[in-house]
Amino acid sequence: MSKPTAWQLFILGQQLLAAGKANAVRVLIEAAKELLK
Repeated sequence: MSKPTAWQLFILGQQLLAAGKANAVRVLIEAAKELLK
């Protein structure tokens, strides 16, 4: 496997950030549902 380029690492980082944000939003929504019960 060839070494990843800086550009590939940058794109991977962006994807991880997006996934992290989506995950955080999901967790917040679940917490809000619990509080509203």
